[in-house]
Amino acid sequence: MSDISRDIPVEELFVEGPSGSRRDFLKWCGITISAAVLAACEKTPVKYALPYVKKPAEQLPSVPDYYASSFFDGQIFQSVLVKVRDGRPIKVEGNPSYPLTEGGTHARGQASVLSLYDHTRLQKPTIDGQPADWSALGTAFMDQLKAQDAQGKLIYLITPPIISPSLQALINEWLKAFKNARHIVYEAESYDALLSAHEALFGRRVLPTYRFDKAEVIVGFNADFLGTWIDPTTFARQWSQNRGLYAGKTDMSLHIQFESVPTITGLSADRRVAASPQEIQQAIVSLYNHLAEKAGQPPISSEKWDTPKGDVAYAAERLWQARGKALVVTRSHSPAVQAMVAGINWLLDSYGHTAFVTPACHLRSGKDSDFDAFLQAAEAGQVGAVIFYQVNPAYDYPESPKVQAILKSIPITAAIHTHAHETAQLCKYNFAEDHYLESWGDAQPYEGLYTLQQPTIPRIFSTRSFAEILLGWLGRSDSYLEYLQAFWAKNIYPAYRDYVKGREANKIQPFWPEREGLLPTDTVENFWVRALERGVVAMTAQPAAQPEAKWAPAQWAQMLPPAEEEGLTLYLYEKVGIGDGTQAGNPWLQELPDPVSRVAWDNYAVISPVLARQLNLQTNDVVQLSVGGQTLKLPVYVLPGTDPKTIGVAVGYGRTAGGRAAVGVGQNAYPLYQRLSSGQRTCSAPGVTLQKTTETYQLARIQQWETYVGREYVREASLSAYKADPHAGNHEEPELINLWWIEHPQPGHRWGMAIDLTTCIGCGACVVACVAENNIPVVGRDEVRRGRDMHWIRIDRYFTSTKGHTGKPEEFPAAPPEDFPRAFFQPMLCQHCDHAPCETVCPVLAIAHSSEGINQQVYNRCVGTRYCANNCPYKVRRFNWFDYTNAERWVFNPVDELGRMVLNPDVTVRARGVMEKCSFCVQRIQAAKLEAKKAQRPLRDGDVKTACQQACPTGGIVFGDLNDPESLVSKRAAEPRGYYALSELNVRPSIRYMVKVRNEELPQPQHA
Repeated sequence: MSDISRDIPVEELFVEGPSGSRRDFLKWCGITISAAVLAACEKTPVKYALPYVKKPAEQLPSVPDYYASSFFDGQIFQSVLVKVRDGRPIKVEGNPSYPLTEGGTHARGQASVLSLYDHTRLQKPTIDGQPADWSALGTAFMDQLKAQDAQGKLIYLITPPIISPSLQALINEWLKAFKNARHIVYEAESYDALLSAHEALFGRRVLPTYRFDKAEVIVGFNADFLGTWIDPTTFARQWSQNRGLYAGKTDMSLHIQFESVPTITGLSADRRVAASPQEIQQAIVSLYNHLAEKAGQPPISSEKWDTPKGDVAYAAERLWQARGKALVVTRSHSPAVQAMVAGINWLLDSYGHTAFVTPACHLRSGKDSDFDAFLQAAEAGQVGAVIFYQVNPAYDYPESPKVQAILKSIPITAAIHTHAHETAQLCKYNFAEDHYLESWGDAQPYEGLYTLQQPTIPRIFSTRSFAEILLGWLGRSDSYLEYLQAFWAKNIYPAYRDYVKGREANKIQPFWPEREGLLPTDTVENFWVRALERGVVAMTAQPAAQPEAKWAPAQWAQMLPPAEEEGLTLYLYEKVGIGDGTQAGNPWLQELPDPVSRVAWDNYAVISPVLARQLNLQTNDVVQLSVGGQTLKLPVYVLPGTDPKTIGVAVGYGRTAGGRAAVGVGQNAYPLYQRLSSGQRTCSAPGVTLQKTTETYQLARIQQWETYVGREYVREASLSAYKADPHAGNHEEPELINLWWIEHPQPGHRWGMAIDLTTCIGCGACVVACVAENNIPVVGRDEVRRGRDMHWIRIDRYFTSTKGHTGKPEEFPAAPPEDFPRAFFQPMLCQHCDHAPCETVCPVLAIAHSSEGINQQVYNRCVGTRYCANNCPYKVRRFNWFDYTNAERWVFNPVDELGRMVLNPDVTVRARGVMEKCSFCVQRIQAAKLEAKKAQRPLRDGDVKTACQQACPTGGIVFGDLNDPESLVSKRAAEPRGYYALSELNVRPSIRYMVKVRNEELPQPQHA
């Protein structure tokens, strides 16, 4: 404040008296305002906009470029298109050329662009915590490794699965420089059991390639293949292809899921059975015995355990009817249990039809015993150096204190990562790694299917890719791009040329659906350029046969884990957003609510309502879990559908380093992992005790209601009813009273959306895509607790309830869900109603209805009365309670100079006191119109895709022009399954939902 304002007698301005005239009041007000303006001007920083000296010819201001690339965080793989605006990546989309996902994405892939602009990344290499120069970490570091090797000490390189063929070749070359070097793969979520079982049966230590699109009957046992298991984006796309009921189609696959803790896979299934981990093992053995009897094979035992509803026998019957078109999968960490499931698929003739050992999946390759051998060698003093690349065992290894102690005894310890995580902080050398959007690379997620990775921005910090670090250690002068091009010219190009010759001669049939034509093979240069442009090279041929299975059921039966003790069992699982914790530092993923519990920012102990009543527990009560000598305090979340004998806890939380959003969020559950007699880590642990404390902890729940209490948000029908009547589950709306006399003529375009509840799996990819596209702020745990989340689209999760009510508001809380209910996922966003209740109550006309049917929010006119939010029956409008660009308070938002580089310049960053909501991605509509105008043609169906539609892995969201009778959205809207949410209000929404159809012939089962 200036000196002038300090001298103003403010107290006299509001006191009546001889000197308190109106003229004096106005005079002092004028002086005060002028002083305030001058003071503000003095504090305004000066910023300079510097023009190009020589502008790149290919770069046009405001015109985005798209680059094909690849994303792999050790768990989720995606072939992506990166949107680059004025030299900075701002959005990650699915690559439509990738044949497995057709443009669909996962929430973690969508959020990965934010971590590029994270200022908590390692910005340069360090030695003993001090900044270092890369020159000291090249051949000089290599000489230290060779000195340890010369002394007979082991050199360990520990990495996640390496799916890059060129990087694997470079690692192999580096290993040859030593006599005692070892390369092992470490995974926090182990797939060793699945790999070991198939190695014993088929002689190949690989994951099978699963084809859910070829399966008519699917049975899953604790395998969340739509959310977290192996390759969920691919599996979701395949699963959905047999679930769509359009254009008269009346057949769909049957999906039965046995699981201990509800997942999006189980809640999306036709029949879901809640069972403990031990009961699931019994169900697998019983299922094998049922099928062996039908196949004329000897059973492994006389056991035919089943649920009270006979779900195992029912599953066996349906699987046997679909031989050759059936598939069974499990998450079990026991090799024997995985072998039993492989035996079931063998009895069903699934190998070669819905499961393939050739071609194989390369996304997992870890072996638990390899890391155990490293620890034993280190304890014996035999390890001279260890290099951790993109792994963090000091956090996610169950016996992490042992890892921390061992690292102190190894002479050379190094970590290569983007962040200084828990393991990196214990290492002497830290190599600052490139973000994947800054570096070159390639990938082979499946045998014969290759993708490329290319930089989309110059390096922000002094970092390098792992491949460049290896080249530096080897003393090579070539860049990784040169090495990559030479590798592809020598290995990939000749193989693809032979594949093309076989295709042209009709000697080879493609294994994957061909999305586009073949690449040119006239010269290696043309091949490279086109492959880089497309991002995908698919040359997987249909196999002639599968390896012969060496199936010895009696031998595997003897290796099955023994029956667990009676009592409670702990079950550890991964959430869709956070996964194993690798991306726990990403605020977009932390604020993404879990699709099942609808809780953000924390993990918790999931228990059944049955167990909650027995122990007198409620959601938010804090309990102490004890198992295997480990204890953990967690809040309780009472989740319907959970097995009463099981307690579920998500891993990936409780980080102490690795980004501001990761630290101090939740509790680390990795120490609760136990070991099987075969040596593998297992996610289930019997004998857990649970003790209630006097503490409570408020979880950040996005959704406070569990059921739709009779209001017609969602509608459902059985497949048999749908076959008899396509309008099943739907009904004709009576003529309703119209409270609005205004009509909105839409002679040109009329934008609308259709959402299929049958294929919506609640994965949340659309939510993160909307956040990235529309600059939606992260408000943090406390604001979410207050109901102030800012997501423009939410995925409501509803449970069925047997409690009736008359519709009176006071009876709504009296409609709790069933203990073992059916569930529904429903994307809910602004419905863009023609008779919008929000428009008529805004006192400043900040809400306008466009001539194309879009409910528009005028930010600079809004004064924040929030009348519109009160009047919206769908509760989809969001209010900016604070200035979320404040760097001091809202630290998880892109508020600094680096973080703001992720913002989409086509979308306004909203100010405090302004209402906001879904805009149907109007900026994309306008961009498509401009492109059509430049091409002198009308808009075509598919020219405009909203962010949520483009991200959806199942294709459940369709957007377009409802005035175009040939558009896909018009055809979907005309389907007999179509209905409007809360249609009785007659607000005439522009979003049409499709009735959810379940392929269930028996009543929904209860718990096992």
